[in-house]
Amino acid sequence: MSLLLGLQFFSRPRRLRWLRVITGFAWCCGGTRSLRAGSGPSPREPPAAAAEARLAVGPVSVSDMGALERQLGYRPYPLAVGARCVHGHPQAFVWDPLARFHGGRARRAPLDSGLFRLSCPLLVQAVDRWEAEGAVRQLQAEVDEGRVSECSRADLEEANRRHALARRALVGSRLEEALQRSREADAAAPPPPPPRRKRTGAGAKSGARPPRALSREELSELVLNSGVAGQSPSKPEVKCLHAQLADHLCRDHSNPLGEAILSGVAARGVAVHGDSQCHQQCDCGVAREAATWWYTPVKNKQKLFTRLERRKQRQVARLEAAEEGGGGAAIRVPHVNMGLFDALTSKAPRYGPPVVIGEESLMSQKAHGTSEVPVQKDLRWNCGADLADRICNFNRHYAENAGYWERSTTFLKEEEANTEEITFFDSNSGDPLFYGPRGRTWQSFVKESRSHGWPSFRDAEVNWDYVRVLPDGECVSTAGTHLGHNLPDGTGNRYCINLVSVAGRPADGPVERHIGPKA
Repeated sequence: MSLLLGLQFFSRPRRLRWLRVITGFAWCCGGTRSLRAGSGPSPREPPAAAAEARLAVGPVSVSDMGALERQLGYRPYPLAVGARCVHGHPQAFVWDPLARFHGGRARRAPLDSGLFRLSCPLLVQAVDRWEAEGAVRQLQAEVDEGRVSECSRADLEEANRRHALARRALVGSRLEEALQRSREADAAAPPPPPPRRKRTGAGAKSGARPPRALSREELSELVLNSGVAGQSPSKPEVKCLHAQLADHLCRDHSNPLGEAILSGVAARGVAVHGDSQCHQQCDCGVAREAATWWYTPVKNKQKLFTRLERRKQRQVARLEAAEEGGGGAAIRVPHVNMGLFDALTSKAPRYGPPVVIGEESLMSQKAHGTSEVPVQKDLRWNCGADLADRICNFNRHYAENAGYWERSTTFLKEEEANTEEITFFDSNSGDPLFYGPRGRTWQSFVKESRSHGWPSFRDAEVNWDYVRVLPDGECVSTAGTHLGHNLPDGTGNRYCINLVSVAGRPADGPVERHIGPKA
């Protein structure tokens, strides 16, 4: 079933280039194969490893991106999608373990244990309710006592093993590349100060040394070999129904516990493949206000509210401390865009200077999508004109692949030796939109952009004569070009921008326009 759903995109040449999956079967932009065993050689693992993992995922379409954003309440960056419901919407999808967003925070290992995510709101609602009734403890006890006919502890171990194989297949040789970059960065950085050790208790009396911290490579290997929901392969547990079911839906329905969960949900009266109402949340053609069925997990609201409240408290504390010790000097507190929290609480997004808020009319239908003209034909850094035209002019949700700017263009090769500020021009109009790096080093700009997956600019690097931020955070140009989004972090506004949107040439003369499909 998943294979057929993946192959249906093969006959639609007007779709966007698919997100690349480096699994050893390499999806490149424009690739259209469903990711199954035997679809290509693996850069790290033999094809047999992927066959054993029983991966059954397909490429991500533009409509999938819109559906996932409505399902989750934010815009994810999926690597692929798993099983689909009767309405054709994703029920689960694949995170890229090497490209998860971490707000710029340093990580001990370059990859995450998270791999598959349950997204179908109908299934998420059913599992939330079941877990609230103690389903995890109940199923764990039944598995331990052998009362679940479909699943034993040995089956849990096998599911964890195959889950780890799937992670290896999806990560491929990129992990070693990420580790090598980390080693090079460590070598270039000044040595850290020696750690301060405080010896107390039994350890101090016996002279025992504290346990050695795992190296980045050792920790990465542990994560790489972890099972469903990051659990140890040697301790098979139910742990999380959402994770087990997502694993089941992305690995060709081969997780016995996932099948038991699916059967249990169905026994509770839920149409596990979709009912007559649930599609309203996933269908971008149905306005949010007109939908009669919508589910937002309460625990996600609570986590978000708690995190944002703590952030606000930290900022207030820093401001008060600065005012007490700084003689009343003016302190600039970076604005934090509440984003999803504002949407959940019906509050308008708050953007302070220097952000220039734009009107939705900027992105109204024009002669060529949201712009008057197609993108320039000869874009800089070998950016693809087809991909650029679709993202710039016929899109409000989709983004180029995470890391596209680094791996699929000549941007770094051409600019790393450049000692001057780079001007980024609108791929449609040729207007100057961003200047960078400004107020920081080239290495800092590249490091931040790598950590997020897209070229990332700060307030000082934006040309507000031609850039606008819409109330929902979407960044656009005054010419109607979709650029990316404003995704603030703890240090202020951060504009994550598609390189294909700012790869134009200056509008100081006639330019040749790209002619290609419009959708």
